[in-house]
Amino acid sequence: MHNISLRSVMTQGFFYVEDHESMGKALGVMRDRHISFLFVMQNDMPVGIITERKVMEKAVKGMDLLTSSVKDVMSSPLLNLRADENIADACEFMKSHQIRHVGIVTEEGRLKGSVTPGNIVNMLSSDSFSSSALVQDIMYTNIVLEKPDSNLRQAGISMLEKRSCCAIVMEGYVPIGLVSEKDAVSALSYGQNIDAIPLNKIMTSPVVKVQDLDTIAQGIITLRSHRIHRAVVVNNEEKVVGTFALNNLVDNIDIVLNKKLMSYSF
Repeated sequence: MHNISLRSVMTQGFFYVEDHESMGKALGVMRDRHISFLFVMQNDMPVGIITERKVMEKAVKGMDLLTSSVKDVMSSPLLNLRADENIADACEFMKSHQIRHVGIVTEEGRLKGSVTPGNIVNMLSSDSFSSSALVQDIMYTNIVLEKPDSNLRQAGISMLEKRSCCAIVMEGYVPIGLVSEKDAVSALSYGQNIDAIPLNKIMTSPVVKVQDLDTIAQGIITLRSHRIHRAVVVNNEEKVVGTFALNNLVDNIDIVLNKKLMSYSF
């Protein structure tokens, strides 16, 4: 981790909008390109970033996203690293700033690409995962459970309060769908009223599940095989007990890798 540079794992190139453009255009690019973030540029230099979470924050507060400027939504200044820094630096940087997207810049500050939890997890080989650490050791337990007819604003408020990557849509005690920030951005990009969007119309279904007693390696294999970033965690009674996501892996990288669980201090 300390001897692997970000240059070897980063995504080269980037999608962006200019700082004077509308959020309507930005949301359209995020939807059509299936991306979770978008850089904001001014005079060929990066000045900010638009993320799905920031879009959700503004939407639940009542902002008219389609007519707003990207300046009103972007996070600025852009938090970034250089390509010659290492993966361990990136993991600590993401965890300390509670972010999932890092710009990679030159010494002059020019944007070259990005690093996300997906970049980091994808470069890890199966034999690098801890053989003793379990999904339950790193899963996110402060989950959001919603009914199918709950609206997106209700779910969004709960997701932001709990800093959850998704809402789990439940039919009784059974998870029937997931609503991620990406699902929310896609719906909002068409100008729909956030109070009139029921979760069962935008949720991803069926739900992919992992067991809380699966090893982390097994959990990652499940995510990779389904090409997803998150899964619902259930116990041996099939009760929902958490979520397992790529950002959990980066936040707990010492547990994920071949290090003794006892040596990890929170």
